[in-house]
Amino acid sequence: MSELRFSPLLGCLLALAAGVLTTLTASPFELWWLGPVAVGLLYLGIHALTPGQAALRGWCFGLGLFGSGTSWVYVSIHDYGYTGVPLAVFLTALFVASMALFLSVILWLYRRLCGPRLAFLSFAGAWVLGEWLRTWLFTGFPWLLLGSAHVDSPLASWAPIGGVYLLSLITALTGTLLVEFLARRWWAIAPVAALWLVPLALLPTQWTQPAGEPLRVALLQGNLDQLIKWTAKGQREAANTYSELTRAPA
Repeated sequence: MSELRFSPLLGCLLALAAGVLTTLTASPFELWWLGPVAVGLLYLGIHALTPGQAALRGWCFGLGLFGSGTSWVYVSIHDYGYTGVPLAVFLTALFVASMALFLSVILWLYRRLCGPRLAFLSFAGAWVLGEWLRTWLFTGFPWLLLGSAHVDSPLASWAPIGGVYLLSLITALTGTLLVEFLARRWWAIAPVAALWLVPLALLPTQWTQPAGEPLRVALLQGNLDQLIKWTAKGQREAANTYSELTRAPA
């Protein structure tokens, strides 16, 4: 199944759709089960592609992901950066196209360096490598990580062990293994079952123990108007607001 061939146009459209599906795993949609589906769509036919074709497919995925999941970038540029609509649209499109290059480069390297042997594992590992690089390279952009969708999913019990990257790895592995299963490699269902059933045994696990006297804290949110945040009036309002909020919990 992973060697299935698509027309270039269909492959790019599937990758674009997979990017949008990944956005739907995050809040407010929280359709976390779409994560493995998105990975599976990108994994399908990957080994029939040249490195350049794989890079194009990864870029299309990024366009779908960031084009659907970072609309707030336009709001920041237009509403709070005081730029006109044409410039804001251009800068947002440039941002989306640039962020899409992360998975594009990763898939290019994947097709250059990795063969079909244990592809389900190497593909999932390459995915997590791309996410890890994206969180810190060029100052980092840790939005829309695959594992972030599983805060309240059955995989949540894995989080204390390996954090968001382990959740991303398990999600990506689920997607690739399900593709292998559909290709009649029946053994693939066993690791999928293990990855999703082990958390049931972890649920009663206590990862922390209380120590010392409890500490009382207060979290303050001033809900300040961003349009005047850096003006003299905004600075005065911020100081007054947080002075009042700080006295209130006491």
